[in-house]
Amino acid sequence: MRDNLGQGSFVKTTTLRWAMTNDDRNIYIALEWTDDTYDHDFDINLGPRIFDGVKLLFDNDGNGALEDGEDERTVIAAIVGSLYIDQHAVPSGDESDLIGDGFAKLSYHASTNLYQAEFLFPLARDSAGEDADLTVQTRYNIILFDHADLTGPPNASNAGFAFSGDSDSSLWPDLFLIQAEPHDYPDLPAGLTGLIVFISDHEQSKGDIYSFDP
Repeated sequence: MRDNLGQGSFVKTTTLRWAMTNDDRNIYIALEWTDDTYDHDFDINLGPRIFDGVKLLFDNDGNGALEDGEDERTVIAAIVGSLYIDQHAVPSGDESDLIGDGFAKLSYHASTNLYQAEFLFPLARDSAGEDADLTVQTRYNIILFDHADLTGPPNASNAGFAFSGDSDSSLWPDLFLIQAEPHDYPDLPAGLTGLIVFISDHEQSKGDIYSFDP
């Protein structure tokens, strides 16, 4: 682990293990790593202030470079539970997808100084083209965050890369995907009643409230 988000001076070491599998629709990735602190500070105005977490980077087409619209998935420690962020690679600006998909959770075990994270997200791109397809040509990298403080000086945030940490992904490993047969997924229960209520900022920047009858 190094400060300046992994680009600076050596800070500490950690031990990381991970595994992955997939079906015909989704990929599942589990990780665990050691950390002697549990950083999860949150500010009501600024959002996450100091946190630990993990980011997955994907060179979807495997051409050796991280490019616009290629997948990034992040989960960070929060005051209660964790926060999952569906992201995509962009040169600058907001990396968060307009269409969020997938799921991730992060937990910390103080008795063993161990973080555990689980991801589930689609193999196929979303309808906005903000993600790309995951295939056997896809290359991936893993970034661990330790005491990341995005409101402080650059050297206040520590990070570690599983593989070479620059945008040249030619040394990243290929994604391990199995050939999975299509299978049926459960439908919504026939007797489901009530309304799903949600907020969308698609039409108004401050958001509109919608209800959906399932």
